[in-house]
Amino acid sequence: MGIWVLPNANSLDVIKRVTAEMEAIKKELPTGLAAGIAYDATKYINDAIHEVVHTLVVTLIIVAIVIFCSSARCGRCSYRWWRFPSR
Repeated sequence: MGIWVLPNANSLDVIKRVTAEMEAIKKELPTGLAAGIAYDATKYINDAIHEVVHTLVVTLIIVAIVIFCSSARCGRCSYRWWRFPSR
């Protein structure tokens, strides 16, 4: 049996309901007969969402570090602690 998701449907919700229904169907199958999900396109969607969240977290951490370092250094800009005294 094939299940196609409508364009306006949420694929993640559909696969959750299909998985729940598949478990109910497996319980009613005769002995020796097996059923399973052959192809699940939502694995790609879940991986993509995970990568986007990971990238956002890393980006926010880098931005916070840059802002912290620039604000900490800015207070000492007038002192110029990184230069040697001129002769």
